Amino acid sequence: MGILLLSEQKKYGALANYSTSNKSALKQAAVLNSLGLKNHSMHLMLLDQSLKGVDPHAENLGLEIEARIATECLRNSFYFYREVLRIPKSTGTGSNRWRFDRFNIGLVFFMGMSIPYCCEVIRQAGKSTALYASIIENMNIATENTSFIFATHSRTQRDRGIQSLKDIYECLPPYLQFRGRTYGDKMVNTETFSVNAKHNNLVSFVGQSSEKMAKKMGRGLTAAFGYYDEIPFISNIHHSLEVAATTGAAAREEARLDGSPHGSCMATTAGFLDTEEGKYIHSLFNSSAVLNELMYDAENKEDLELKIAANSKGGAIRVYGSYNHRTLGKSDKWLVRTMQDSFVTDFEAPSSQADYFGIWSSGSSTSAIDPKYLVVVNGSKMTPLYTEVDPTKGYFTNWYIPERDIPRRMANAVMGLDTSEGGGNDDIAIVIRDITTGERIATSTTNSTNIYEYSEWLFDNWFYKYDKLKGIVERKSTGGGVLDFLIMQFLKAGRNPFLVLFNTLVHEADKKMLSTIESWRGSELAEMVNRYGKTFGYSTSGTGTYSRTNLYGTLPQCVKLTGSVVYDSKLIDQMSTLVVKNGRVDHSAKGHDDSVVADLLSFWFLTMGNNLETYGIKPGMILAKAELINTSGKKDLSPEEKFDDDRAKMIQDNLRAKISSFMGLLENSTEDLEKVRLELHIGGLERMLIYRETDQDLYSLAAFKEKLDKKNRKDGALNMGSRGMHLSDVAEFNASSGYAEPELGIGIGLD
Repeated sequence: MGILLLSEQKKYGALANYSTSNKSALKQAAVLNSLGLKNHSMHLMLLDQSLKGVDPHAENLGLEIEARIATECLRNSFYFYREVLRIPKSTGTGSNRWRFDRFNIGLVFFMGMSIPYCCEVIRQAGKSTALYASIIENMNIATENTSFIFATHSRTQRDRGIQSLKDIYECLPPYLQFRGRTYGDKMVNTETFSVNAKHNNLVSFVGQSSEKMAKKMGRGLTAAFGYYDEIPFISNIHHSLEVAATTGAAAREEARLDGSPHGSCMATTAGFLDTEEGKYIHSLFNSSAVLNELMYDAENKEDLELKIAANSKGGAIRVYGSYNHRTLGKSDKWLVRTMQDSFVTDFEAPSSQADYFGIWSSGSSTSAIDPKYLVVVNGSKMTPLYTEVDPTKGYFTNWYIPERDIPRRMANAVMGLDTSEGGGNDDIAIVIRDITTGERIATSTTNSTNIYEYSEWLFDNWFYKYDKLKGIVERKSTGGGVLDFLIMQFLKAGRNPFLVLFNTLVHEADKKMLSTIESWRGSELAEMVNRYGKTFGYSTSGTGTYSRTNLYGTLPQCVKLTGSVVYDSKLIDQMSTLVVKNGRVDHSAKGHDDSVVADLLSFWFLTMGNNLETYGIKPGMILAKAELINTSGKKDLSPEEKFDDDRAKMIQDNLRAKISSFMGLLENSTEDLEKVRLELHIGGLERMLIYRETDQDLYSLAAFKEKLDKKNRKDGALNMGSRGMHLSDVAEFNASSGYAEPELGIGIGLD
């Protein structure tokens, strides 16, 4: 189970095996490297170097080699998946190699670290198969004398799951089959699964029709390992889990104290918020720390848990990952084809949005955002291009722009800040919005924190570091205290807070008063802060100009103008679950809207704020390059829509420039992983490009690589060095997988 962390790899002398024949493993190493991870090759690690190039399925390996392979599997989980595991083909005979993606890498990592892993994955992306594979690894390789639970929504799905476990098991090499000569569960049994030689047993459960029966089932959920498939669709699962939280605690604590492997995974497609089960699971997922792959760079388990607790609600040690087709390396064409193959005709139906777009909805009748726009909003979801982690506090900041562009872009940005108590059900949420494009360029959510400590970090890490940044803070709950601290820090720094933080004094001032405010300095400024300190912030309470109702009144325009550039997973999820209650927009029951409030504050400030020149914001720059979403399907465009069409042309021209730039970098690159990363970038950009006749092959990755090969042929075939992966192999893999670089978020075409 070990060598997941860099410190463990160094301790035990593990080395990355770049010569593996599992191409998906090499691909994901390049993807993780492009995200800035130091631990980007953890799934390529090999302890026993004598196994390099050895096929675990080869005949006549000999007892010594078989023993070495068994030992490597026990000590190195990723070796089992990369080299040993085979998945039966869905049709015909034979099996396929395990194909890594970011979802199942997270599954192996967090199960190996005994951290509960909640994940929402689109349909047809291998979610259930990954659960079955994890069960096989942990039951057949990693544990002894251990109990397992598998729960799903129906007997049919349960039967299919148990049979899949047996089919995957049968694909293992005979010397790694530890069930014994007589299976304890018989091959016809579809309710249990056992590995006799290891004394491991799995019991399955399905949804119960009554609360009483569900609670009874919950008392049986006491195993060290729990796997839950399609959990929001398991009838009365909320009653079962409430009981299991108590009855299963002893088993988990015993495993933790013994240092024994244990863990749980809840995997599902998006559920529905108009069911009690859906509301409960959605709340559970969203109270977890949103998965950030920089967690893989933790120094040790204590460091990992610190980072998770600092970014979850109530300090929960639990992680939530949300995966759409792009983050799994699939193209928009793949998604459309998959939906068509599944006979999906209405992309806006709640079931389609849940299954294929990851939208937790309550049905279009109560949704606060039109389903057409929700598809575009969810289509913008992307992986942060850079993640900043505070080394002492564990706060995460997700950046959706390249690290090198941060100083320049932050000179033209506004922060929306939703405050809370910072230690319970609500996050303190930050959204940084580009003033000109409306893009969300950074987000940060924090819970369970000391407000003074957080305020200090807020000033030092944001307003001091980026001195042109403007902000609007919700003056509610702890907001008043946060504002007071920021104001005092501005005074100490000799800066006028009235020109940085939204305040009603500037908002309602006439020209003469504005001139007076801008002139305040020194002791006079301190005196004015004492007099007008309560004017800072947006109250979001009561009625009138600064009410919550007015703030949410900007939601439709916010979505239409900037819905295609939301990017952030947590913000998108909260926007998707907004509902209309008694004519009022609100989050769903057990849901949250702290990130939405932060986002709307920044939008309200730019679109409804008065006297923005006083803050140094030029009116002509406000959302000047925002991309209006057009879902009308009209061919005759209005002047406003035509203007948007011109912006689309500008975007296409920008794509061509980026492709040319990356091609230049690829031509001169000598680093193996860098080459693959650049190809991912170019491939994703090319998929977004609308080709013109004049383009010819100028922006074709395949044509460019062919030209590059010819140029270098005199020096020998260009290859990927020690990993044994030729560039043509990468191209073949790109083509077969339909890979689109996840950072390039564009919506499914609705126009």
